Amino acid sequence: MNKIGMQIGLVDDHAILRDGLKLVIEEANPPMNIVLEATSAHQALEKLETIEVQVLITDISMHGMDGIELARAVTGRWPRVRVIILSMHDDAELVERAINAGVRGYLLKDHAARDVVEAIVAVSRGDHWFRTGIPETLVNEFRYGSTKRSTSATGLTPRQIEILRLICDGLTEREIADELCISHHTVHVHKNNIMQSLALHSKVDLLKYAVQHKLVQM
Repeated sequence: MNKIGMQIGLVDDHAILRDGLKLVIEEANPPMNIVLEATSAHQALEKLETIEVQVLITDISMHGMDGIELARAVTGRWPRVRVIILSMHDDAELVERAINAGVRGYLLKDHAARDVVEAIVAVSRGDHWFRTGIPETLVNEFRYGSTKRSTSATGLTPRQIEILRLICDGLTEREIADELCISHHTVHVHKNNIMQSLALHSKVDLLKYAVQHKLVQM
């Protein structure tokens, strides 16, 4: 560690949360300094071209590119940067997606002020730091690849197939969320993951795919 302390980047479009975490981080021992602040993933990537950070903390939910997509871009281009995700959600598939993107830490916002320094220290020394409502054994399965989450020839998980079928039934994201008793955000993430995984670009494409693979009947 150099004299100015560990260099931290913080990406969040909510100024109140950003300022609160900044206060906690800059009062930490060992010394830590916020050297990069951004309100979007694209702004963060621009600043990373000229500002060196050791740990990047990013919100998962942002307009445009989300925090997991940002993590994938950062770890691909700057592999020495350790990325920590801030999230309101402890959905297992979000955690799995984050791990696959190279994220080293996953921090629930409810506990961020309490846990953020511990998470930074852990990932900076090469460890992973995940504290969610998800069982640690499942997180380790995601990390070490000891289990296969996909259970169909399509490569989609059972939950993704369930959501795909509901999309094809004409339900909106909010209606699907109500039907499955999950958040609208989680449905939106699942939908994006499905389309990305299958390289599809519209609801019409999803319907055609589902029919072709006999996931729905016309």
